Amino acid sequence: MLQEASRQLEADLTAQKELEQMRQSFVASASHEFKTPLTLLRGYLEMLREQVLPPEAQAEAEETMIAELDRMDNLVLDMLSLSRLEVGGDEEPETPFDVKEVLNEAGRTFADVLKSRGITLKQTAPEEACVAVGNTEQISTVLTNFLSNAMNHTPKGGIIELRLEATPKQFRISVFNQGDPIAQDAIKQIWEPFFRADRTRAKNEKGTGLGLSICREILKKHGSEYGVENTRDGVLFYFTLHCVPSCNAIT
Repeated sequence: MLQEASRQLEADLTAQKELEQMRQSFVASASHEFKTPLTLLRGYLEMLREQVLPPEAQAEAEETMIAELDRMDNLVLDMLSLSRLEVGGDEEPETPFDVKEVLNEAGRTFADVLKSRGITLKQTAPEEACVAVGNTEQISTVLTNFLSNAMNHTPKGGIIELRLEATPKQFRISVFNQGDPIAQDAIKQIWEPFFRADRTRAKNEKGTGLGLSICREILKKHGSEYGVENTRDGVLFYFTLHCVPSCNAIT
């Protein structure tokens, strides 16, 4: 009995130590994310105050400052979202919803910007009804993150595929994009907060670095299987959702 209590105490201390290390790492990464834009803003503001910035450069400086403020605002919002998901706050009820409609709405949202970038979006889904249980808003957030990530790493003239597949017990949603692969040593870390893989496929990292971490927490709460894998000519992100028992999923 005493040995069992001792093992439990040791396990609790180890878990507490790991949690503290994760907290310290998160704080350090968040501080770094804020430091660069704050340094940039300070530099521009000092030049404006000292009136050493040429008039023709002021408009560009103002646009840059606004963009950096918007990024910091988005970062704060994403940090709050991630915190709420981790502690289970502000839970919305899970209800049956039409998976195809959620995917179609996501496709419509990205249609114009993908067309402007010369990227083709292909969508595939079963003909029959596909009803899953979950939080529609949160699943839309996952799709938006996956599609945005795919768009930012697809070359002009490339293809993104949004696919829905059904089995008797679950649906599998995947987002594939043509482009360069993710380094193998980055695959497992890609869901961690602020992680950005050093890869040639990252043309322009404009996000907060928390999108995939938020997706991970959402999918964990839905009991989903999820992951990312390199394919022959691109990268595939995927996740699953549980069927409503009465749904007509294909076998």
